[in-house]
Amino acid sequence: MKALTRFEEFLEGVVEGSFRRLFRGRIEPVDLARRIGRVMDDNKRVTWHRPLVPNQYRVVLAAADYQEVEGYAEALRRELEKFVAERATERGYGLLGPAAVVLLPEETLSPGTFQVHAAVVDDAAHHGSAAAGAPDAAGTPPVESDEFGQTRAMRPLEMPAGPTGFEVYYLTGEIAGKRLAWPVTGTRLTIGRGLDNDVVLEDASVSRHHAEIWREGGRLEVRDLGSTNGTWVNAGRVTAASVHAGDQVAFGAVHLEIARRVAD
Repeated sequence: MKALTRFEEFLEGVVEGSFRRLFRGRIEPVDLARRIGRVMDDNKRVTWHRPLVPNQYRVVLAAADYQEVEGYAEALRRELEKFVAERATERGYGLLGPAAVVLLPEETLSPGTFQVHAAVVDDAAHHGSAAAGAPDAAGTPPVESDEFGQTRAMRPLEMPAGPTGFEVYYLTGEIAGKRLAWPVTGTRLTIGRGLDNDVVLEDASVSRHHAEIWREGGRLEVRDLGSTNGTWVNAGRVTAASVHAGDQVAFGAVHLEIARRVAD
């Protein structure tokens, strides 16, 4: 979370500490970084050594919002590029080329909304560019590498067990009619309503930073982070508790399960 903290510190220091007014309260500028972080996580690819994530991001703002930030767009773009590089390092992700971010306006978007598009751009394929992976003078993002094509979300079953060889567990459940699953493969999985979490639960009963699951070898432990509505394991409210496959866990009103495999 150091990358996000450093980005927030940048926001505090720009425009005499009132950067938020540029969007007239419609968008929190830090949400741009958080959304990039979610897109990064959702577009991981499995490689032999470590997950590969997009190195190029196109942030599309509503025209009215872009006008508000246009005078500071270059500074914001540079800081977002630093955020991409630092977050990838924190998460153990690989980048195929230098991080590149471009901000663009879009007339069809309503004020207060924005989109983030991502691509894996092979630095070697653009070696003739002064800054590989960066947009050209017209602001047009470079073409993606033919070798990698379109980025895609990594399916849970593609995630390897990792160098320790411990079995992969999943946090799984049905949300809004969709069966979802998140692999617990690293040492820490964060859960909450905020977009900077590993597992984002968009439910009013869930706190922004609600809980986390820690893995130490083959042992899993769920820890509450001072949430308002509590973290529950098998219907009992807990501050911290060991969990195993088959245990029912709840974060506020959202009920999930620890599982060894994902249902087809």
